[in-house]
Amino acid sequence: MPVIVQHAVSGEVLMLGYMNPEALDKTIESGKVTFFSRT
Repeated sequence: MPVIVQHAVSGEVLMLGYMNPEALDKTIESGKVTFFSRT
C-alpha cells in the first residue's frame, strides 16, 4: 500500500513509500517507520 511521510509540524510531504502488511505491523510495534522494498 502507498504511504506518505509528512513533517509533524508543517504537514509538508517528505516522501512516498510502500508498505506491505508485515511492514505496517512492524511500524506499529516499533514506533519507527518500516518500508517494503519493491526492488
